[in-house]
Amino acid sequence: MEGELKEAWSDLIFSFEQALVTVKRIAWELTPEGFSSLGLCESVKLLCERINGKGLLVAFSCNRPDVLLNDERALSVYRIIQELISNSLKHSQAKVLRVEISISEEKVSVTVQDDGIGFSLHGRGSGLGWWNIEQRAAQLKAKINIGTAPMRKGSLIQIDVPYFYANDERIHS
Repeated sequence: MEGELKEAWSDLIFSFEQALVTVKRIAWELTPEGFSSLGLCESVKLLCERINGKGLLVAFSCNRPDVLLNDERALSVYRIIQELISNSLKHSQAKVLRVEISISEEKVSVTVQDDGIGFSLHGRGSGLGWWNIEQRAAQLKAKINIGTAPMRKGSLIQIDVPYFYANDERIHS
C-alpha cells in the first residue's frame, strides 16, 4: 500500500509540474515576458524565432525596430499576429511564413503571408481565432485585407491600424 501511495504521489507531482509549465507557456504567449520593455517588434521577432525551424521557415521584418510600441494597442496587435501565426501553423500546411511590421506616422501595418493551401473567405468567420482577430481589429479601428500571397498560393493578410502612437508621441518617419 505504501508503494502505491508513493507512486500516486509521484504521479500527482509530475502532473502538477506539467500543468505549471503549460500555464507559464500560455501566460507568456498572452503577454510575453518583457513586452513593456521589448515592445511590439522585438516581441514578435522572439515569437517568430521560437517557431522558426519547427516544421516551418519563419521570416520576420520590422522597418522601425527602434520605435518602442508597448501599450495596450500594441499588445492587441501582438495578439492578432499570434493568432494569425497560429492559424497558419494549424491549417495552412505552409513551408514558409513571413511576418512584417511596418511603422509610419499614420499607421502600423502588419502583413502575414504563407505559401500554404490558402483558405475560403466564406468559412473564415466560423472559428474562435478569426472572431478574436476581428474583435481586436474593430477595437483598434483597423482594416483587414485578405488575399492570395504574391506567389499565387497561400494566403496574405494585411492589417492596418490607424494613427498609432508610441508613448503618447507621434511616430516620425
